[in-house]
Amino acid sequence: SPQDVRANQHLIRHPPDVAIVLSAMRAEVDYLVTLNRRHFIDDPGVAARSGLRIGLPGDVLSWVRESAASSASLSEFFRGSPMMGVDLDLERDKDGAQGDTEKE
Repeated sequence: SPQDVRANQHLIRHPPDVAIVLSAMRAEVDYLVTLNRRHFIDDPGVAARSGLRIGLPGDVLSWVRESAASSASLSEFFRGSPMMGVDLDLERDKDGAQGDTEKE
């Protein structure tokens, strides 16, 4: 709400980005991916104040790979993940039939 945005201006210096940070916090995302280096990355206080892990796409890809390497499988890693729109087509059998696919 506009009131929430006004009350949380301390999270990030650029007022239009407050709603983005609040949405990510409320969704309890694993990562916040952004190309907005100036407002999100160059100010490490944004991550500290929000409790979010914020990175560029390449950073987040590295973090996902590191986490997945310690998981039994990628589908197990993403099971129940709040990542929206992820379509894991990782488990096809030899005939090309669909296996266990996660789609949120």
